[in-house]
Amino acid sequence: MTGENKRPDDHKPIQSQTNQPVNNRNLNPNVNDNQRPNPRPQLNKSGAGKEKGLGLPRWLKITLIILLKTVRFLLVPALCLGALLIGLAIGYSIIGDGSAADVLKLSTWKHLYDLVFEGT
Repeated sequence: MTGENKRPDDHKPIQSQTNQPVNNRNLNPNVNDNQRPNPRPQLNKSGAGKEKGLGLPRWLKITLIILLKTVRFLLVPALCLGALLIGLAIGYSIIGDGSAADVLKLSTWKHLYDLVFEGT
């Protein structure tokens, strides 16, 4: 019964889920758009927001982006190849009691091929 006796002007402002008052900007017809705060950042002529950075020219930014993507693309295979060569050198010199430099010689691999496929 207590809710029926209240006048409409006595209610509290509507709260959002974050306990912040709901924006009632359309409820006041006396306030024009120039007086309301703008929630969006100001855009420059190109339509992009104000960027924080080094102030580099656009062509240099594009070149750096392409270069960095290429380096990232080639970095993983280069690291895998380096790990393979290091593993071969360690395995051939420590386990096989040979010289680590012999891993890079073509004659070593020809000899290994001949040992594996001798009977075929």
